[in-house]
Amino acid sequence: MNARCILHTGPNEVRLDEFELRAPGAGELVVTSRYTCVSPGTELRCLSGADPAQSPFPFVPGYAMTGEVTTVGDGVDVPVGAQVYCSGTTDAGRWKTQWGGHVSHAVLPAAKVDVIPKTVDPLDATLTHLGAIAMRGVRNGRPQLAEKVAVIGLGVLGQLSARLHAIAGAHVIACDLSAHRVAVANAAGVKAVVPEGTIVDTYAGLMPGGADLVVDVTGAPPVLQQAMKLARELEWTDDKPAPPRVVVQGSYASPIIVDYNDAFTREMPLFFPRDCVSYDRRDVLSLLSAGTLSVRDLITDVRKPEDAQRTYDELRERDTKLLTVAFEW
Repeated sequence: MNARCILHTGPNEVRLDEFELRAPGAGELVVTSRYTCVSPGTELRCLSGADPAQSPFPFVPGYAMTGEVTTVGDGVDVPVGAQVYCSGTTDAGRWKTQWGGHVSHAVLPAAKVDVIPKTVDPLDATLTHLGAIAMRGVRNGRPQLAEKVAVIGLGVLGQLSARLHAIAGAHVIACDLSAHRVAVANAAGVKAVVPEGTIVDTYAGLMPGGADLVVDVTGAPPVLQQAMKLARELEWTDDKPAPPRVVVQGSYASPIIVDYNDAFTREMPLFFPRDCVSYDRRDVLSLLSAGTLSVRDLITDVRKPEDAQRTYDELRERDTKLLTVAFEW
């Protein structure tokens, strides 16, 4: 059968195309897509052509898809009709995939799908992977109850990171240059501000003494250098507390430079979360199911795949009001 896909064909060029979807083999299944969600940081970087070795054009982008299991191969115990989350198709026919998420139908191993709890809307579940990436950062940084956490950058990943740290019991203050993004965070119950002056000046009044944990989600190396200065100074006493930590949660297209003195004087460990694993995704689905984590406000719009070019163009705009967009197939 023919499946539809969003195809990135060149720098900032997008179109809707097709590929021949093969039948599932043993241990595989077919998912008919309901929604797919854009991961702005990763997809816009690859669409720009900044990383041609990783994503040579043309390719099928995306890694966030929800849908219904419609066909199963031998040895599959996921039932037809199950609502599942997956990263996309492992086979897009003639097209290469960058995880292959933005497709109308996906064929993939049954072991690579997560069944969506009945209490979770499939639209919300499209943020499972992004939430799990943020969850991986929480697990790396290990926030303690009532610790002070500074989250820098409030794109969709930063919003999720701030919420998950707050759920963990930390005292979170986030910031972003976008007043719209700050308003979204505040409406969700996370204290957030637009910096006045430098980030360091802003947090000096908000977190006297510095942060126990800093999470940089900007993807901007100069901002990361400033963010590291937000970590509290380490007092040299016999019973000195554990050093502050920095979680480098952003995606960086170019090398980053760490100020040795900032890290050395604080004995500061840096954590680089590496995507996510299955239990991160399951935990996010569990939080969504319990109502502990809310994400609907982060999906700014739901559009048809035919609007893909317009959508990516808008996401690239500096003053965009879009956090992310879901395509309804």
